Amino acid sequence: MNKKILTIRIILWLLLAVITGWFIYLKIAPSGRISYRSEAGRPGYFIGKLAPAERVETNGGQAIIKGDPAYFYLRAPRRFNQAKLTVTYKNLSGLPVVDAGLLIDKAAWRIDLRPLENKTIDQLALVWDMINDSGTILLQRQKKYGSLKEFINNLPERGQIAVYNYNLNSKYLLPNYQKQDRENFLNYPLRGEYQFYTYVKAEPLDYKFSLTDLSSNSGAKPLDLSVWRDDQAIYRRHFDKIEQRGEINLSLADLPEGVYKISVAAADDIVTDKIVYRQSKMSFINKIRLADGNNSNLRLWSDSSDLNVQTVNPAKLQTVSAGGNQVKIAKTYYQYNLKPGGKGQLITLEKDDLLLSGNGVFSFSQDGLIDFAVKKVDANLDINQAGINYVIANYSIPQEENSPPAPAGWKAAQAEFNLAGAYSEQTGIFGAKKYVFLISIPGLRAGEQANGRLELKEIKVDLAGASLWEKLRKFFSGL
Repeated sequence: MNKKILTIRIILWLLLAVITGWFIYLKIAPSGRISYRSEAGRPGYFIGKLAPAERVETNGGQAIIKGDPAYFYLRAPRRFNQAKLTVTYKNLSGLPVVDAGLLIDKAAWRIDLRPLENKTIDQLALVWDMINDSGTILLQRQKKYGSLKEFINNLPERGQIAVYNYNLNSKYLLPNYQKQDRENFLNYPLRGEYQFYTYVKAEPLDYKFSLTDLSSNSGAKPLDLSVWRDDQAIYRRHFDKIEQRGEINLSLADLPEGVYKISVAAADDIVTDKIVYRQSKMSFINKIRLADGNNSNLRLWSDSSDLNVQTVNPAKLQTVSAGGNQVKIAKTYYQYNLKPGGKGQLITLEKDDLLLSGNGVFSFSQDGLIDFAVKKVDANLDINQAGINYVIANYSIPQEENSPPAPAGWKAAQAEFNLAGAYSEQTGIFGAKKYVFLISIPGLRAGEQANGRLELKEIKVDLAGASLWEKLRKFFSGL
């Protein structure tokens, strides 16, 4: 054999071995850690393209988000436990909040949201007293507390407090609450998932849900029912499938007095036709989707200062009134906004089959409202007007990023996610896992230039999991 040909073959075989070894290394990630980095406007194999196209455009290596939210996928070569997302960006919108999210449940579209930026908190940190305790910050208009622990143990009035990415588990009791020994009926059908607050005092927690699966012939649709108190789940029940006409009974006795959150996590094909309950308080949290039940002239009450309304049904175009203001729903799939005016405002709807969302609660009776939630630091909160003197948040202020690839004026922010239980799809011949991440700017609407935009320079994801040595040790210990 010609010596030159033999040399070429050896080089080619070595090259093939190197490439194969590199792919095996990427697949195994023997240290248990691996990082991927991509220019936001130039996606690659591991970090995909930001979408959808109507909300995202590219300019060289940059991606410009002009509508909320934008999504991208991450391909992980194997199973990891944690993901740390770092984005380098400019927030050129007039909106204060930027979040990152990880898709947890595709059927119910549940997202684990984590903060990237909150301009309101960033500005308050410059002028208010700030205590930082391992990533939890306390901001005080006038310094009264010397530590976070002192604040938690001696809380001021709830009306003076606002939170961001923080659960304030303070005891909340209704001094004049009276139980009732009769059944109440909510006969307006609800579509998909929802959560609501209720109140218990010397009575069982008693709810009955009548359900319909609109797509029972096209595959089972699961449902998860849970009850929460002080951010702790005290009851969970999973249903692999809801019958075409089904009923779920929830009854819990001997509960301590207080507010409870009930969560129904279900796909949009699941309709709650009726809820029968004995509690006198029932307030839906942040959003409620009314199904098509041919109802008209509906009345709800809300404490939201900001209300978003939309429909996907052309037959349900209408005028919505709230707190003396009106908005005309003139087209489908478009989110309209109006300002109800705050606590206990009446919302009137001409027809059903609407999605209502806001920064408060909704009830079908004025007496059913529970003013429980502490105010949140979002785009709708006026700190001075609301009389807020304290802000508590799990939040890290974004850092100015002046090193390559980000020139002056850019910021870098991070969010960490637990990948256990997150939604993923198997992809590729080597069984890589594909996760769905999102970047959210609440209130940013494509086509509304006044809202501005968010410019992304770079996306980086650091993955962490068990090392090869830990996997081998676990394997042999099980033999």
